[in-house]
Amino acid sequence: MARQDHRREPFWEAPRVRGGGRRSYRMRAATRRPRAQRQLLQHHRRPFARAHSRRAGEQARSPCASRAFEQPLRGRDAALPNHRRIETALTAPFRQKTGASMKFDIENALSRPEALEAIISRWTPQRETETVPIERSLGRVLAQDCHAQHSLPVHRTSAVDGIAVRSSDFEEGAPNTALWKRGEDFAQADTGDDFPDEFDSVIAIENVTLNENGGLTLPAAYEFKKESGIKRAGSFMQEGELLSRAGDTLTPKLMAILAAGGWSSVPVICKPKIAYIPTGNELVSVGTAPSRGQNIQTNSVMLRACFEQLGAEMIEFGIVPDVREQLGAAIDEALSKADIVIVNGGSSRGSEDYNSELLEERATYFSHGIKAVPGRPIGLAIVNGKPAINVPGPMIAAALAQDWLISGLIRAFYGQTAAPRVKRPAVLDAPLRGRPSFEHLARLVAHEVDGVLHAAPAPNGCTLAQNIREVNAFAAVPAGVKLEAGQTVEIELLDTVDWA
Repeated sequence: MARQDHRREPFWEAPRVRGGGRRSYRMRAATRRPRAQRQLLQHHRRPFARAHSRRAGEQARSPCASRAFEQPLRGRDAALPNHRRIETALTAPFRQKTGASMKFDIENALSRPEALEAIISRWTPQRETETVPIERSLGRVLAQDCHAQHSLPVHRTSAVDGIAVRSSDFEEGAPNTALWKRGEDFAQADTGDDFPDEFDSVIAIENVTLNENGGLTLPAAYEFKKESGIKRAGSFMQEGELLSRAGDTLTPKLMAILAAGGWSSVPVICKPKIAYIPTGNELVSVGTAPSRGQNIQTNSVMLRACFEQLGAEMIEFGIVPDVREQLGAAIDEALSKADIVIVNGGSSRGSEDYNSELLEERATYFSHGIKAVPGRPIGLAIVNGKPAINVPGPMIAAALAQDWLISGLIRAFYGQTAAPRVKRPAVLDAPLRGRPSFEHLARLVAHEVDGVLHAAPAPNGCTLAQNIREVNAFAAVPAGVKLEAGQTVEIELLDTVDWA
């Protein structure tokens, strides 16, 4: 019979196996515990057994075990049976030290849409407005509907370069224009120009030959149309006409229309402030030559640019080491300054991964884990009425979290929905697999071969730099689904927007 692995079970719950007594399965269970924690648990093993078998629901005799019932337990711990409540109390100092309690729970993990909805449904953004000059409004989001303050053109103007004439002169057919005089029988009228009110039509200059004596000649086949070649008053915009709606992101064209409508400055929603806290003992600042065991903190460069593209402002904190007290202080400061808090790193089960635990301690809502890879160890919290997100440290995982989660929160702040990317069918050159229970967020390299779009994952063994440089497409593969090479699938082209 194959030996069972009981390393994750407390020693008093582990079943006996062939050839093993109490000491053997106790030591197997303790394999992954710090030494001091093993000693403490072994010392109180008998009281644990008494609490479980004789006094379920009552305090155990051990002083340490008694404290398990004196301290209220939160979240999932509140529903634990008594012997597990005792273990929770005894191991709390070690869990705080090692970060080992933030395990990935697939049963309680959320899908990407569920995660975004869980935060947005519990969040009421506190929006403020300000007025900015129209020249500096690119990318800002309007706080109110904007209507034209006047009509344009104010009076009819020429729609073409040509000459302005009286339609009454053409009532009985083409007049003799050879003896016409400028200023009496016609007037110069260029595109957008006003011209004397006695004239009501414009003939394009392409149909006019100016004579040396000042007259002009029209083609024999020319057909005159009354009021042709003009723009009527208000044809550009009517006074009171809606120019742009509240919630619109201002583009160069919208800025020009608003300026034409009389808006020299516009009311906009103040940019959401996003606090970004990079964490990790191994991190050094941009511009520092890394030594052994160090990594350059570059996610702030990437995320700041992403935030600015979406109309948000980053409040960047300095690198915070993996020290609980300093991490907690940084989170509290960030919550006091920002609308959204992003804690980068320390979201998984490393020996110094505290950040999700720190958020959970402060949260009115908390969830850990997303059913998608890369980037599954994401902590989601509402603290003081604000979203606080713990995203993984690796660049690709952080970029994916920004793409679907943080960008979704920024749009929710503005009351907007995401603009879909351009999607195209592509032939897979390599298989794609969704892991059991996990959606696969596949970054792809797409290219055309004989007019047919092909796509494949970035090759195994490529550097991060190659991955970032070459990847230009994306596909979300549902959990458990396998897409074979040669199969045609729909992919999203990165850095595109489908305006259809």
